[in-house]
Amino acid sequence: MKKILLFGAMAFGLFANAQNTASQCVDAYSLCNALGEPFANTTGGTPAQVGPNYGCLGSQPNPAWFYLPVSQGGNLDFIIDQNTSIDFTGTFIDVDFICYGPFENADAGCDGFLTQANMVDCSFSATAVESLNIPDAQAGEYYIIMVTNFNGSAGFIRITNASTSQGVLGCSGINLNAFLDSNANNVQDAGEVGFPYGNFVYQGNSGEDTAEHTITSFSGNYTIYDESIENTYDFEYVIPEPYTSFYSIAPASYTGIGVAPGNAIETYKFAITPTGTYQDLAVYLIANVAPTPGFQFTHTIIYSNAGLSPATGNITYTIDPAITILSISNPDAVITPTGFELPFTGLESFDSNSIVVTLQTPLIPDINLDDIVTATVTITPVAGDLSLDNNTSVATQVVVGSYDPNDKMEARGRFVPINEFDTDDYLYYTIRFQNEGTANAINVRVEDVLDGQLDPATVEVLHASHDFILDKQGSQLTWKFNHIQLPPAEDNEPASHGYVY
Repeated sequence: MKKILLFGAMAFGLFANAQNTASQCVDAYSLCNALGEPFANTTGGTPAQVGPNYGCLGSQPNPAWFYLPVSQGGNLDFIIDQNTSIDFTGTFIDVDFICYGPFENADAGCDGFLTQANMVDCSFSATAVESLNIPDAQAGEYYIIMVTNFNGSAGFIRITNASTSQGVLGCSGINLNAFLDSNANNVQDAGEVGFPYGNFVYQGNSGEDTAEHTITSFSGNYTIYDESIENTYDFEYVIPEPYTSFYSIAPASYTGIGVAPGNAIETYKFAITPTGTYQDLAVYLIANVAPTPGFQFTHTIIYSNAGLSPATGNITYTIDPAITILSISNPDAVITPTGFELPFTGLESFDSNSIVVTLQTPLIPDINLDDIVTATVTITPVAGDLSLDNNTSVATQVVVGSYDPNDKMEARGRFVPINEFDTDDYLYYTIRFQNEGTANAINVRVEDVLDGQLDPATVEVLHASHDFILDKQGSQLTWKFNHIQLPPAEDNEPASHGYVY
């Protein structure tokens, strides 16, 4: 199969959750992922599910469900509080809770056992700070808690361990860390940054998930949570072409790694050491929205230095003459008859900068529906550049009367001229999404399935609007934008958009 793909897909799905919580017991999140981390409360009068006995709770509006796995026995004590600010410097808000258990697994309690007999603790007081106590919890048990936002005001809830807690949640896990080892001592010293140009590849040797996962994380960090200390994993870090020959990896892999017991996250590092020098400038042109007659649209230009020394160069942007440039976010840009030029100096290794270009589409008949608008951006110099494929980027867009903000488009537009395409070319896809709800989207998940004619091994994420993790399992691609805080369009239309490229 020919490797002609940088990013491509044929089926597209978007999941944008307005809250980082579950309103139903069966959808409960593990508290491991939220312990000590503020999460957005539920608002809008969301009712609690029908059926459970809610004990002391006189009402149960705006619920959020969590399950608690226990790995070490003893009393479990937690503090639950709620505030209007994510850093808890704002106004405190009344919060209530109920806790059930113990159960043999995370799902057992939801199946008709949320009863008075299984209630462990409950509070319906008017305070914004509550104390939850689970006495004599045993290893292997599960508990379920529901917290409610009685007031209904938008804010954040925080659940933290109390100092009196003796038991331990089963939040065991494995952290993977790839870093640029500048001094080749196999130790991450101060100032040595995460390595962005590779992927963690891991596979479980036991348990329910034994699929091979390829994880893209530009930060060089990824954590796997696992409640079972019996499971083991194999890990490696893979640097793709064209960078493979310029780095060594130590160690190259880990085998048979198990999670540590007792609320512990153990880190396994990959030291990435340069073995040569190279220059590699790159530029990408992302079309944020479609051009519509009489309306504005924007292009985002990302230029970066993937080389190992500071770079100096120039950005050249051209756009169809029918389109007017209204503004350029970088004041150093110099307008030209066809677009603009932007010189840059001192772009450090692994650094990226962005430019937002605001454009105006003319009215009909100066432009018509289905007309093609093409923009091109190049970065120079190219002499001595490691990869010339990423020195030019093109966005071809179709003028539309209306459009779906959740879409996917290849850079050449609707059609790829086959006589202009060969096995050395790539397909460049942009998946765009927007929050059209009424509250911040705390987490966004984008799922995509590659067509069978495309090679999953050639998928590479070049840029994204927000911090992300990509989990690739064969042809199934899943992007997770955790804590993205994407505002709704009605509150902040420009900031309500996101993309992967």
